Amino acid sequence: VRIEQLYPFPQQELLATIAPYRQLLEVSWCQEEPQNQGAWFSSQHHMRQVVREHNRDLYLEYAGREASAAPAAGYSALHLAQQDKLISDALGMQVPHPTMSIDIKAPQFPESVAEGSVASWHKRPGEACRRDEVVADIETDKVVLEVVAPADGAIAEILKDTGATVLSQEVIARFVAGATAAAP
Repeated sequence: VRIEQLYPFPQQELLATIAPYRQLLEVSWCQEEPQNQGAWFSSQHHMRQVVREHNRDLYLEYAGREASAAPAAGYSALHLAQQDKLISDALGMQVPHPTMSIDIKAPQFPESVAEGSVASWHKRPGEACRRDEVVADIETDKVVLEVVAPADGAIAEILKDTGATVLSQEVIARFVAGATAAAP
């Protein structure tokens, strides 16, 4: 599905367009622009709302170039490599199946931020959480970023404890989609 109009966001039209696809296993937003320059940041909440309305078990993923100050790669070989990765990411997303392990990563940091630290964990291993529920906060020198659960399930293992230094997109925990809370 291609979205041409972003404001006002066509929520009802998008919902009607995807309504016939009842067997969807994954949904991804794909854009050629770097993550911080395209429609992703300003429109993801609208798209996620439509996806949830269609099927609350689906999660909208991002497939595209990493954040960058420049809108283009700068030379054709790098552009082609980025384009190949973009297509691979868009068509090869991880689908959370029942009890599938998923890496939880630190968010993509703004370009001027080198590292952050785990400010807090809101969930402990074995504690049930819902998709999009905040499980941790990553603090940088400029911003506090929320880390959300990728699906309904539970954190299996925390790899970076509170206070640990983390890099952008670094794996900080292991998550089990479809898992239920561990017995106390």
